[in-house]
Amino acid sequence: MALCLPVTRLDEELCDELAALARAAAENHAGPFDATWQASQGWVRQVMPALGQGRALWCARDQGRLVGCVQLVRDDVPGNRHRGWVEALLEAPEKEGAIAGQLLAMLELFAGFDGCQLLMCLAPSVTLEKMLDGRQWQCVGKLPGYHIPLHGPAEPAGLYYKSLV
Repeated sequence: MALCLPVTRLDEELCDELAALARAAAENHAGPFDATWQASQGWVRQVMPALGQGRALWCARDQGRLVGCVQLVRDDVPGNRHRGWVEALLEAPEKEGAIAGQLLAMLELFAGFDGCQLLMCLAPSVTLEKMLDGRQWQCVGKLPGYHIPLHGPAEPAGLYYKSLV
């Protein structure tokens, strides 16, 4: 079992670990692609300044190694503070399916305590859809052509929500 903890500050080492995790997760689903490293670095740079300002991050470690992460993104616009988006639910390829449920449970618990009443998530993979279905999330429908893998046609993503009230 991995240890899932909130992150309150990103240092260079954790940024590098998160970028490597994002790259490995992307390559696991899309195949080798040079831009995945650049994209993962950009994602980490996007997270850094927003952490604590409408964005919360949890990381999972197994024997000291980063094996997963998830973000809760909240909007500070009046009337929108009651809802949040689950983003960047990532697992190390060798842990796929073993960590995401733990991370999502932590996020759901925190979100409920923080006043969030509605969570939403886009699920671009069957693995994530099955996990959300098993955690009593509701599928609103499919967004056609949401995800374009490296090889093959565009694929749909499930749009999910969960009420926390």
